[in-house]
Amino acid sequence: MKNLDQVYKALELNSTATLDDIKKAYRKLVKIHHPDKGGDSAKFEQIQQAYEILTDPAKLQAVKEGKDASSVSSKTEAARGLVINLFSRVIGNRFVADYENLTKKMDAECNDMRMNTMHTLEDTENHIQQLEVIHRRIVKGDILKAELVKGIAYNKERLARLNRDMEEINLASDMIAEFEYSFDKDNEIAGALDYEYQGFADYKTRL
Repeated sequence: MKNLDQVYKALELNSTATLDDIKKAYRKLVKIHHPDKGGDSAKFEQIQQAYEILTDPAKLQAVKEGKDASSVSSKTEAARGLVINLFSRVIGNRFVADYENLTKKMDAECNDMRMNTMHTLEDTENHIQQLEVIHRRIVKGDILKAELVKGIAYNKERLARLNRDMEEINLASDMIAEFEYSFDKDNEIAGALDYEYQGFADYKTRL
């Protein structure tokens, strides 16, 4: 890749992406396009190259200058070449072949470990998101619980007021009943007095 725009496009990012954005995009895309998962090997290789360029200052600078990043050795590759050159002088080409096979095997194992780590990170992030959802539900539940407690307290107070009102109504009803009873008694007395008066009037007339 010689064009920086192509590098960002391979990771579905733009030039404003941070290192954290690059790592997240890389983990997401390699999981989708990994050949073991049925992905396209060419696409997977582009993603790998883009990630190496954006995380390796030397390769990134080469791309910015319009050079081919594959022509630039990373620090790891440079160290490996130095070791091979040194031991080939001391021991010979046979060691070089064995060392290259060993490093290839180690690279494959490192890639597998990297993939397992990314899957673990992905699972951890998903678990954290689930816990955050549960936490929000708990907080929401606590708020609803507080509202229910307030509602219960309000209704208890209202019930107490209604009970007091009912007691006053019952007292007033008793007073009305007593008044009606007294009124009936007064009518009976008034009737008796009227009868006595009428009898006295008749007696006076006969006199």
